[in-house]
Amino acid sequence: MYLNAEASYRYELNPITIGRWLSKKVEPYYSHEVPYCDFGVSDIYTAQEQNLSREYAVCAIYQSNKDRRLSGMLLDAIKLLLKLDDAVVVYLYGEDTMSPIHDSRVRSLGILTADECASLYAKCVAGVSLSVTNPSRLPFEMLASKLSVIEINRENNLLDFPEGTIHLAEPSACGIASSILEVLSGSKCDSPNRFSCTSIERENEMFFEAITRYLNEEPSLASGKSAFGNVLKTEEQSKVFLLSDRLADARLLSSAMSQTLIQASSVDLTVRFESSLVPVDVRAAVWRALDQSDIRWISLESRDGHFAGHVPLFLNDDEEAYLRIHIYSFAEDGKNPLCVAELSQLVCLSPSRNAHPVVRSVESGACSVSAVFNLSDEYCEPCQPSASTGVDGGHVALLKRLFRRN
Repeated sequence: MYLNAEASYRYELNPITIGRWLSKKVEPYYSHEVPYCDFGVSDIYTAQEQNLSREYAVCAIYQSNKDRRLSGMLLDAIKLLLKLDDAVVVYLYGEDTMSPIHDSRVRSLGILTADECASLYAKCVAGVSLSVTNPSRLPFEMLASKLSVIEINRENNLLDFPEGTIHLAEPSACGIASSILEVLSGSKCDSPNRFSCTSIERENEMFFEAITRYLNEEPSLASGKSAFGNVLKTEEQSKVFLLSDRLADARLLSSAMSQTLIQASSVDLTVRFESSLVPVDVRAAVWRALDQSDIRWISLESRDGHFAGHVPLFLNDDEEAYLRIHIYSFAEDGKNPLCVAELSQLVCLSPSRNAHPVVRSVESGACSVSAVFNLSDEYCEPCQPSASTGVDGGHVALLKRLFRRN
């Protein structure tokens, strides 16, 4: 994963980071400064700061599935805290599980909304947010709610917080418990109230300013190049990188098209193979439910060198569904199925953008698939499978479709 992230610097894109630490961390990859945006905080965290009387309580983000959150070390620290302070209450949030510590003073709140987090912060006196790989936005939200904040004393937490605004704990259960006790006892006088948090609006402004600096070719940025980008590629490397870019563009386009909501009551499939690789049997697995509980197997009919089939979608009038289609080829004995192509599409029965059938085409090795989405109850032979891959909406529209759903 780290190497994949590092490889992205070879794209020679103009970098903008969230936070100052990350800006300094990636700066060696470039021969210029890296613009950054400060961590912004929603005003919901400051709106409630005076609304509730505070409990003698500590809230802590607990996410056992994220190693960087040091969940085991946090639990050990809380156990020490409970033995040394018989009045404190601890609220854990961030994971829908039962309390990992069997004590009435440890309460698991599960996954909270932003508003619920704001209410929690407003009633506690201290907050614990541990992150050992990168700065987290949570401590800033806690600070905005006037909590005393405990973080781990690591490099990634030293550049984004002004000195004295948070309590940096030694990275151990004893160190974390000690910092919490010091906050609760008031033995440290560093008050987080002196810290003025950046607003979300200001964070967005900083992002826009950074983009503007690149567009204006500001001298301090325009002369820079990625450290990877200064290495000349051989002819073979250039061919490989060009092909990789083309394949990535094709995947991006296919993913964007699958998120385009189209109107259809059926889909007509046409599958073609190279003449030397025509299988005996071809079937389509079609489903909508994530657990595949509604999966249907559709046998495709052999027709003059290709396979075809009509698939009713059985949608309700107001239903929107994410349809998944996998094409399988079978050998003579009907065993050893091989998945030769995959296709996904967001569909509905109610009117949408398309007034005519929409054709999606997929190329996969020695197999090509055309899928015609239409409102007909009869099979529709695709005219030009490669001529249309969906509803054209421009590059911006394609990007929006990508983020329509996971």
